[in-house]
Amino acid sequence: MEEVKCQGPECPDCQKRNEETRQSEELGLAILVALMPLLSITFFGNIGLL
Repeated sequence: MEEVKCQGPECPDCQKRNEETRQSEELGLAILVALMPLLSITFFGNIGLL
């Protein structure tokens, strides 16, 4: 059976992979933003500014 080559951005496999990557990056950024207040309070508390 002959394997079909990728045809650029309109390729269904590429679109699916790009969507999964985007969702993964979005989730990672959301987690980082959610943890920033806790990290900031901990950091400033440890160096004695709070």
